[in-house]
Amino acid sequence: AIIGDGTTSDLRETSVSVTYANTLRSLLGVNSRVDACQNVGSPDRPLCGESNVQGRYTNFPGGNSCNSGTTFYTGRFLHLEQNRSLGDSSNWQLVSNAVKTTWPQSCDLPGAENDCTLGSSQPESQVSGCSPN
Repeated sequence: AIIGDGTTSDLRETSVSVTYANTLRSLLGVNSRVDACQNVGSPDRPLCGESNVQGRYTNFPGGNSCNSGTTFYTGRFLHLEQNRSLGDSSNWQLVSNAVKTTWPQSCDLPGAENDCTLGSSQPESQVSGCSPN
């Protein structure tokens, strides 16, 4: 997994990307590669979510989220590039638990009035609505 916080920042040890990566790595075990984009020795930038419009807007709503990245940071966005196996039923609960550990007090998801259940693994779509430019 390669995890970013939606900013162009190369190093931010307090980022949710670092917290989530550390938690997920500990849950998956030593044979799994999990990198945080805001940690020392970060992975290739194209996988870090710097161009993710939703992340740009969440971090800096007053900026130009369509055309430029941001170093502003809110701690409310997580970009996760993952190996297909992390979405399967055997690992989904670990991925979910890492989210709950990263934001332990955040039970403000729609429909989560009574608990912090994040739901089940979703099937991968076989059809993409995107067309190449």
